[in-house]
Amino acid sequence: MAERIIEQKEGYTTFKNTNVKLVEEIKSTKLDVFIVNGVEMVIRKKLNETQNLCLGKDELYYILLDKQICEMREENLLTFINNKFDITKELIHSLGPLYSGYKTITFHNCSEYWKNKGEDFERGNENFKHYKSLGRVMSVETGVELRTNGALHLCEGELGGSSMFCYFNEEGNIENRDYNYNISKFFSNQQKTRQELVEEILSHIPDTKYYNYGNKWFSKDVAFILENENDIEENTIFYLKKLKHSHGDNYVDIHSSKAKKPKSAIEVTRDHILSKILPLVNKIKFGEHVDLSQYIDLSKILPEKKAVKRVQKTKLELHDFSDIFVIKEHSEYEDIPKEIMIALLNISEGINSAINDDIVSKFLIDILEDYDLPSFSFDKGEAQKNHGKYIALVKLPHNINYTFKVEEGELCEVSHSGSIYSTDIIELQIVE
Repeated sequence: MAERIIEQKEGYTTFKNTNVKLVEEIKSTKLDVFIVNGVEMVIRKKLNETQNLCLGKDELYYILLDKQICEMREENLLTFINNKFDITKELIHSLGPLYSGYKTITFHNCSEYWKNKGEDFERGNENFKHYKSLGRVMSVETGVELRTNGALHLCEGELGGSSMFCYFNEEGNIENRDYNYNISKFFSNQQKTRQELVEEILSHIPDTKYYNYGNKWFSKDVAFILENENDIEENTIFYLKKLKHSHGDNYVDIHSSKAKKPKSAIEVTRDHILSKILPLVNKIKFGEHVDLSQYIDLSKILPEKKAVKRVQKTKLELHDFSDIFVIKEHSEYEDIPKEIMIALLNISEGINSAINDDIVSKFLIDILEDYDLPSFSFDKGEAQKNHGKYIALVKLPHNINYTFKVEEGELCEVSHSGSIYSTDIIELQIVE
């Protein structure tokens, strides 16, 4: 594709337009009139070596320099050419097909692109009104993308692209400003396959021993949590959050989210994780079907446990707890949402207990902030209190109980009178 580049300079690249007939048509395009400040003009008389007497369509006369007329004619001719001929139809014809990872690149007229999305031209992208006809091109990258920062996040749909400053020049070739969207960097890319995607996913999941609890898998070094794709963002195929081992049974991710391996977690192989995510890869539109049996040994996957009504084994000694919080269906602070009540009922009936435990845990962390928890703030001259032995019990409907501890959170304020810290809830776990 490098032979398609005619010239590169000052942040611009000139590409060869391979449509010979169109090139000749553009080169033969002439424009006698020129426009200055929105007024169409023609030259009536040469006044001297540099000045010209011009008549505007508004029937007024103007005196313009040769340089002004030359610049206006060039700009007006480019505008006229790019209004008459659609460059988006020639970009792929001359330069494509183009690929970015597992995505295919296409080009669209900007105003049509936004109108097809139910948005008008100006509201769709304010920048385009400054480009006039020379910048009304939109690159769109469609396909799938595997994001690996803090999680394995697989998405499908329109996942990239940019507004472009790209137009036909007077010679009929393609001028592109590389700063907006550098087309040249995609020339060497080959179209990737779904099989390559599967193998890339595998490269991020260590082949080692794991302990599974619902949608969570814990190994010696890392933990993975399969989030509900509806809780992430549109176009998500799966979101497998990754946490690093911290200490003991505790794990933490790049955003300081925490997880703890439950004692009831069951030993499994990597195949157990793969059996949950690779079938999702085979449902995407991109690429051809992959035979997953070459990656997953189904004989190593434990059958799903049947639902068994939960029985609390631990005998509660209420005097062992620093605080006891009773959250009823109609709480003092707020009603328990319907989805939380369903999750609590599911836990009591042994239905997807680990997944529902995750739902309830998130709810509790939010609601307990409104309760009177131990404070790590202290006044000037005082020692900060130690809450290392604090443990609280939370009693919920359907005879579900949780315990938690607290630790010093973020520093919120420092003043002459003292220091204020937030209180973080840690080791929130259901009483087995």
